[in-house]
Amino acid sequence: MDDDAADATEAADAPAHRLPGLDETEQQCWRDFREPATQLCEGINRRLLARHAEIAASRDQLLDAISRLFDVAQAGEVISCDERSLLPRNQLRCAQRAVAAVDAIFAGSGGNAACKSNPLQRFWRDAHVGLGHAVHLSDMIYQSSALTAMGGQAP
Repeated sequence: MDDDAADATEAADAPAHRLPGLDETEQQCWRDFREPATQLCEGINRRLLARHAEIAASRDQLLDAISRLFDVAQAGEVISCDERSLLPRNQLRCAQRAVAAVDAIFAGSGGNAACKSNPLQRFWRDAHVGLGHAVHLSDMIYQSSALTAMGGQAP
């Protein structure tokens, strides 16, 4: 059996955590390197998935509110002030949640994320510009929603 065939056999017989051709000290060095790297990747994936879930939940909340108002209008009923005040409130909160998730993704992506050639930079910038639009003036929207919920008149 030639050396290449022996290495292939050793690799096939080796447990998944062992690399062929390394002595025990080298194997330990590899494990010491690999385990933190694996944990780091798993941590990054968990954080990305959590942010993805936050963005998806925001989208679902907004679409649900719009669907409910559409159903009321399609049934020929009048949309109440209470129902109308919920949509801007939900839209604002959904936008804030989504931008916070984008911020966390951006912050965890390293310095290269800020390069203009990186699509993440454009996405981050657009999200922040969108959150700065007048439709997202939080004080006015939250005040209006709270007053309506308490039976008052929205400004």
